[in-house]
Amino acid sequence: MRALYTSILLYMCLVFASTSFAQSSCDQQITINVRDSRGEFVSDLQAFSFHAKVGGHEAFVTSAAVFAGFSRVILVLDASASMSGDGDKRRWNAIKNLTEQIVYFAPPLTKLALLVFNKQTIRKLDFGHSRKELLDAVEQIPNAHGLTALWDSLLETSEMFGDALLGDAVLVISDFGDSVSKGKPEEVRKRFVAKGVRVFGIGIYDHYFATEEERLGPEYLRSLAEETGGLPIITDSFKDVPNLLKQLFEAIGRFYVLKINPSPPLQKPERLNLSLIAGGGKKNKGISLYYPRKISPCTE
Repeated sequence: MRALYTSILLYMCLVFASTSFAQSSCDQQITINVRDSRGEFVSDLQAFSFHAKVGGHEAFVTSAAVFAGFSRVILVLDASASMSGDGDKRRWNAIKNLTEQIVYFAPPLTKLALLVFNKQTIRKLDFGHSRKELLDAVEQIPNAHGLTALWDSLLETSEMFGDALLGDAVLVISDFGDSVSKGKPEEVRKRFVAKGVRVFGIGIYDHYFATEEERLGPEYLRSLAEETGGLPIITDSFKDVPNLLKQLFEAIGRFYVLKINPSPPLQKPERLNLSLIAGGGKKNKGISLYYPRKISPCTE
């Protein structure tokens, strides 16, 4: 009888150990962009270059590799009245021209879709359309007018991805003000974080903010980008478009994919903290890391 109890106890220990190992071996993929003080991509990093904490606990980075594949990017263009200032058609034409150049010069491995909005959706082209079709759609957008439903439009955009893929991103061209949406910024943030879609933004601003919504625009842009692992770009000038495009395409398409093993296994989304470790165990200075700030439990 004692031998039977011993066998049962041994079996239960093996089951518990195998279950714990299966849970702890859950490697989750995280995108992270690493830029130096000049904004250049930092290459040749390895898994041991990164230090990770999840929910305040140490986590093991099991691998780090530069992303190799295609990115899906949805261009979201704000065509409300605030984008033309006081009816400045030259400013609006410059914004449309910037959008067209993004479409035209996007890397071949970038799959593009488009959503244009003011108080409602004006144009919408899902993935699968040609660059010419996208350019024609931008060209046909009327002069900027009407109120702004930014948050509702971003919630609609999130649905266009279906099941999100690694490298998915949204590029929003807007002043990030909103006047009529039913959705809220926090709802948008949660939606994109849950899907793992990065938010990049080109913030178009005047030298003064006419409304409270416009004043909060830069803050909303930075918050969305930071929480999702994207990058905010603030501009009031279109004089150096080639450099702007280079910065955008590099940030969207060139990044690391980390595999992270949280310990203990996650039961709910937890805060993720990443840092870069230099030689001798000292943390690098002048380096910026862009990554999603929450990590979720593994799915079956």
